Amino acid sequence: MMTCRSRTTLLGVVLAVLASVLIAPAPALADATGKGGDFVPFASPVRTVDTRNGTGGVTGARGPGSTTVFTAAGLGGVPATGATAVLLDVTPVGPTAATYLTLWADGTPRPGTATINVAANNPTVSLTALVPLGANGKFQLYNSAGSVHVVIDVHGYFTSTAGSGRGGFVPVAQSVLFDTTTGIAVPKATIAARSSLTVQVTGGSVPATANAVYLNVVVSNATSASWLRAVPEGSTGGATSIDFASGTTSSGLVVKPGANGRVTIYNASSGSINLRAHTYGYFSASSTEGAGYRPATGRLINGAELAANGHLDVQVAGLLGMPAKGVSAVALNLSVSGPTGYGYYRAWPLGAAEPSTSSFNHFAPNQTKSDMALVEPGVEGRIRIKNVSTGTVRLFVDIQGWFAKPVPPVAVRPFTRVVAFQGPPAGAALGAIEYAYVDNIGRLVHGHQSSPDSFSTVRWETISGDEAFSGPPALNPLADSRTQVLGQSSTADLLSRTQTSAGSPTWDPWANLSGGLPFPPTVAKLPDGTPLAFAADADGVVWRRFVTGTNTEWRVMGDLNAAGELVAVTVRDGIQVFAVDTGGALRTGLYTSAGAFTGVANLGGSGFSGVPAVVVYPGYRIRLVVRGAGGTVVTKAQDTAGVFPAAWDAVGSLAVKGSPAALLSPVTGTAEFVVRGTDDELYSTGETGQGTGTWRSWTRLLVDPIGQPVSDPSATDPTVFPMTNANGASWAVVFRNAANAPRLYWVNPNPAFTAATAVPVV
Repeated sequence: MMTCRSRTTLLGVVLAVLASVLIAPAPALADATGKGGDFVPFASPVRTVDTRNGTGGVTGARGPGSTTVFTAAGLGGVPATGATAVLLDVTPVGPTAATYLTLWADGTPRPGTATINVAANNPTVSLTALVPLGANGKFQLYNSAGSVHVVIDVHGYFTSTAGSGRGGFVPVAQSVLFDTTTGIAVPKATIAARSSLTVQVTGGSVPATANAVYLNVVVSNATSASWLRAVPEGSTGGATSIDFASGTTSSGLVVKPGANGRVTIYNASSGSINLRAHTYGYFSASSTEGAGYRPATGRLINGAELAANGHLDVQVAGLLGMPAKGVSAVALNLSVSGPTGYGYYRAWPLGAAEPSTSSFNHFAPNQTKSDMALVEPGVEGRIRIKNVSTGTVRLFVDIQGWFAKPVPPVAVRPFTRVVAFQGPPAGAALGAIEYAYVDNIGRLVHGHQSSPDSFSTVRWETISGDEAFSGPPALNPLADSRTQVLGQSSTADLLSRTQTSAGSPTWDPWANLSGGLPFPPTVAKLPDGTPLAFAADADGVVWRRFVTGTNTEWRVMGDLNAAGELVAVTVRDGIQVFAVDTGGALRTGLYTSAGAFTGVANLGGSGFSGVPAVVVYPGYRIRLVVRGAGGTVVTKAQDTAGVFPAAWDAVGSLAVKGSPAALLSPVTGTAEFVVRGTDDELYSTGETGQGTGTWRSWTRLLVDPIGQPVSDPSATDPTVFPMTNANGASWAVVFRNAANAPRLYWVNPNPAFTAATAVPVV
């Protein structure tokens, strides 16, 4: 047995010795982030813009390609400061050409989406929209073609801070609230011309304390175009709530209940109408209930064709800055173009039962129509949209914003593993080593070791600032030799920070990459060097995100039924992802360079736990190692065709703690494993020869110069990585002891494949 060159000595610096674990306090039921977004409804809509008479300060039809700035702050009940968005009803009047209108926050670029689509000589039909405001309290309106007058009625506003008497949005299961055609909750009778109907809008899924209720209202059998007004019972006056055409019109509508939970709806037309409404959610009056509004704008679906009664599953969570989890509802603009039959859209959370209600956008052949929907994401952050009609349609889906619900905080875990890598040589100097770990009170600590031969050169620095982190972080070496550190915040978001220059002690500010996921991420690179983060949600579904560049999406990949952290490695065709599932088996999937997640497979096993480790042989052949049932280590490897055998092979009978570490030795070319025994000492084994798949006996990794075991107990799972120092190329193991001190050992390989022993780096 080859022995150590010097006796083991205490290495590292004790950064903190604390026995307690930091656990974030439980959030309130509403906008726990304290970023506001609560809704303040008006008792009745307030007209703030009418270009026909100059209301709002602008007179005259808006011309083709024109952009007009309108003020919302300080008008019609919207406060001069403190409003982030308005919920309004926009009505194009007298368009001379087919066009579309886009409304967006002043001071920001115009989004490439439409708020409302308008046909030439279109009947006057309004659309409910959620429009963010600029810092100056203004918004802009763009008209694409022709000339058109614009009328805007504001129904309420969203606050920048939380406050009493106002709350967030609470989605409920879609249900019929009332229907005059069938007599549900109201008399089975039409609403006569210029008369009203009073209805109960609270009760059942909507509590009596609701501050406002979001409905989809369907006007049918209308003999002429006109408008409705909805006000709390006992109120009078106010502007238009929705404009409708003859026949059937559907629209989103926010109503404020009266003291008894009732609303009066006035039919301003010269003929009778039928009316029905479906409940989709409510805005709470309590600042500790409901989800707060967050601005977001973007197109999700651009003209997808849906067959008659066909459906499309659309991911909404995780996009445009939204987290993968923590989205209560998404404000969507659903548009239809070129329908060949009569019908409507139905939208609901994927995984939930299909509602029996009609949803949005009642349309006729060849119509272009839009409607706003507030829909809760379902399984995998997706919603299902169905074309309930006898013909085909083209579907367009745009996001107008989203509502943030609290995500369970992530407890800081004690004694999570250290991560490390050695950078490339810098001229004649050997590559520096970069370390990172989260200590037992949630601080993220980075270490830069300029010389791989001297642990005393490590510059340790706490870079977390006021943030608290949990679980092991990830290190991403960039092409310019800077280091990017990624960690899971106690808020469940992924945060990243990058050195200002290679080896620098200064860092760019923390960037929030969102997420809302309960498990820390793993980072791996595509064959072209592009780094991605992968993490599982509480349902075991895998999500991915680019961690550099401009792509900000969390995209759902597939269901591995993961029980915790993932491991990912670069392979020929992309990134292979592995996880122990909730049943104790090992599962895998391949994220391809083209962006697909394929080859999801169950690799078998039972009673597995922890995080698997992966060895990649030349030719991208993979060996897996994991803590098996009973606490012993098991392994399996792909054959030359890339197929895993059904059986797992036992690697001795040593009982271990936690998760194993593994790598391919850069010197011997053998797969090497390191584990923490039940006595907290490190043990190692490896192949008896290159690619043999047979294993040396487990031996203590740390020994003195005469080959006797040396005690240096580990309090964490070990991490191994290739390392070159003055002694040559080999590999190293790093861990933390019970005093929270990092420990690094260089492994002295034995060419005879009888053992591997560790030498302290001093």
